[in-house]
Amino acid sequence: MSFAENLKTMLQPVQAVRALAWQHLLTAALAISLLVSAAKAGAADINADYAAFMEKLQKRIKRNWAPPTAGSTGRVRALFTVRKDGTVRAMRIIQSGGAEADAAALKAIQDCGDFDALPEGAPATVDIEFTFDYKYYGAIKPEEIIAKLWEGSVSCQAERLKEDLKERERNEKGRQSGQSKIKGY
Repeated sequence: MSFAENLKTMLQPVQAVRALAWQHLLTAALAISLLVSAAKAGAADINADYAAFMEKLQKRIKRNWAPPTAGSTGRVRALFTVRKDGTVRAMRIIQSGGAEADAAALKAIQDCGDFDALPEGAPATVDIEFTFDYKYYGAIKPEEIIAKLWEGSVSCQAERLKEDLKERERNEKGRQSGQSKIKGY
């Protein structure tokens, strides 16, 4: 047997072991990939469940929120703990909006009673920070409120731009005809 043939014969078991090692490595990589995918899918399920839980909680609190009727604007931030079974504990104000607003915020949470149980996979307790924003319009008529809302709207800005363009066109035509159409002259 020649040296090359002898070397080839000796390398066959080494190549077989390498091929087997690669096969096991690829199998292990696939298994890890599947585990990671499953974990991500599970995390997505937990996140979806948690989002649904939080949306329901938010709606219940907002339904109970009766903002103060004095003053113009305010913000109250409350912090409370929800246990795994849905019971609420340790409510407190972390940013005050005044005594009346603070009391209304705590009452809104308290009036909800217990919430649904936390989603499966959630920790034993979850701290929730809830922000209450309010604006009191007082004795302003509804049409005045609508006018104020309209002033800041995109549609209102678009109407103003159209008016400005028309005014510029009139001014341009006036210059072309030799007459000044600029406001104030």
